[in-house]
Amino acid sequence: MVVYVDRMKKFLEFLREDDYDGALITPSSNLYYLTGMAPQATEERLFLLVVNKEGESVLIAPKLYENEVEWENSVFWSDEENPYEILERVLASLNLKGGKILVEDTMRASFLIHIERLLEDCTLYPLSGITRELRMRKDEKELSLMKKAAEIADKVFYEIISRELIGKGEKQVALEIEFLIRELADGVSFSPIVASGENAANPHHTPGNRKIRPGDFVILDFLFNSSLSL
Repeated sequence: MVVYVDRMKKFLEFLREDDYDGALITPSSNLYYLTGMAPQATEERLFLLVVNKEGESVLIAPKLYENEVEWENSVFWSDEENPYEILERVLASLNLKGGKILVEDTMRASFLIHIERLLEDCTLYPLSGITRELRMRKDEKELSLMKKAAEIADKVFYEIISRELIGKGEKQVALEIEFLIRELADGVSFSPIVASGENAANPHHTPGNRKIRPGDFVILDFLFNSSLSL
């Protein structure tokens, strides 16, 4: 998709301007923002995009994702292999054995420990220092998506309050919100919060069986995923 190509170009420009030599990006909102890749349940398996300032990149991923993700230069490893040996070769091929390297802020500590050993001659910096600058500046496509997201949020809200809420349990209303979101967007970002009466004083209330009564304050808190990360 063109938008991801443009984002990666801008990312590389920022990389060179700030004199970074490359970046290591694990599954995160940053990876999605830059590439459109959003692999699920990677957890303990190393899934890593390695990029250098020249724009060369290699994706290192478990073999079970071979049919799920596409990247021009990819290495898929099996459980019998040591992914860090693969990473060491990739770092050498991209000339990333020294210098300043950006690392995904949310990378698992178990990954980072191994990577630090491979990059002992490098200085590591948080990736957010660059991606924050990129993501705070919205282009026309992103502004359009934000407008659409606001319209969807309004539609869900007004549809929910147009229904008879009195007598319904918090869980039921939360499920109705989630169903509406899944019809209009890619899915929920977190489980909707419905907090009624005394529960409305808890900003992170988990919807329960309490039924909504006349005169209740009711908090509705929901967020959804769009088709393109902002």
